Amino acid sequence: MARLDNKKERRFLVKIVCFIASFILWLYVANTENPEVPKNISVPVEIENINSLSNVKLVLLQKNRYYTTIKVKGPVLEVNKLRASDFKLKADLSLYALKKGANYIPVEVVDQPDNVVITEPRSVTVQVNVDELVEKSVPIKVSIPVKEKYGFKTSDPVPKQTTAYVSGPSQYVKNVDHVAAKMKTQTAVGKDLEMNVPLKAYDAADRVVDGVEINPKNVDVVIPIKKVKTVPINIKTKGNISSSMELKSIISQPDKIAIYGSGRDIDNITSIDTEYIDLSSINGSKSLYAKLKLPDNVSTVSGQSTVKLILSVNSKRQKNVTSNILFQNLGKGLQYKANLTSISLVLIGPANLVDNISKSSIKCTVDLKNLKEGTYTIPVNVVVPNHIEMSSYTPKKIKVTITKVIATDTAKNSEDKPVVDNDEKQ
Repeated sequence: MARLDNKKERRFLVKIVCFIASFILWLYVANTENPEVPKNISVPVEIENINSLSNVKLVLLQKNRYYTTIKVKGPVLEVNKLRASDFKLKADLSLYALKKGANYIPVEVVDQPDNVVITEPRSVTVQVNVDELVEKSVPIKVSIPVKEKYGFKTSDPVPKQTTAYVSGPSQYVKNVDHVAAKMKTQTAVGKDLEMNVPLKAYDAADRVVDGVEINPKNVDVVIPIKKVKTVPINIKTKGNISSSMELKSIISQPDKIAIYGSGRDIDNITSIDTEYIDLSSINGSKSLYAKLKLPDNVSTVSGQSTVKLILSVNSKRQKNVTSNILFQNLGKGLQYKANLTSISLVLIGPANLVDNISKSSIKCTVDLKNLKEGTYTIPVNVVVPNHIEMSSYTPKKIKVTITKVIATDTAKNSEDKPVVDNDEKQ
């Protein structure tokens, strides 16, 4: 086992000795002979007078760094330590008539290391790709989310201008659908937000389009911050419902609405009116939508412009009723005789009320207060229950004769006058 380890160590030492000998030999040759060797190296090219292309409606497809490969020759020690930054090359676009597509422009060597030569310098070119220079107008879109403060509402962002111009290679410009001003979420602080936002070009799928110029590069944007207020909805009506019907109720859903606007626009608003509803066109219970009459510069938070109105209507019924007359406040020691003791009435109202009306709920009275002996024509006072309409009644007046009560003629007088309760004889 020990013999095997010794054998491995000897082999390793032989390898080290060979490597050292080779390195010493290379140093000797390089320092004494230093032969010339060729090398290819990629070097950046400075492109001059790019703007000259715009004079002939052309533009470079790429505007980043350009490179070309040069062949050099020199001493091996010099060549091995060459770097691309040791060379300076340039190409002047104004010296050549370029066309759309690929163009190979001769390169001028401005600077290079000593002891190194560029072989075939006149054949060194750089490829530049050229396209037509075009321009078009596109809309400006703004996408800036805002975190709203309680009691305030943001309106859509308003850019100072609505269009911008994009220019550049035709194959890029044709893909531009719009330019957009986008920012991260902003926080509303109770007043309008104003900012200057950079523009980027986008295609119809909202993907960024690079390689084009945008004019202007930035746009001023205002995000209006409006005050929010909740007010009741005021239902406006005109005309009269048919005499054969009764409007039981008309309600709005919702009965309140949240609106927003600048403080001076909504501070004095106490309600929002609907458009006028013509009751003469109503022929039964129904639901309909009415427009809201919003003042200028005021909007609803929900965006709705109408509300649902629910109208509840009862049909009316007519009924003929006879009711006894109640004679009141007859003076002490007096008696009366009337030509009639009842009247006829025509009542109108909701069917369920009219059908169930009782005679006791109708009050027909004649007031005899302060009347002395004599004959009088006295109006009949009629009171009907709530929600019942008295269309007519007859007679409206009755004739009453008042005389003194004679003790000897009590029996006879009792036969001549109507029977009345104690209240009538007060």
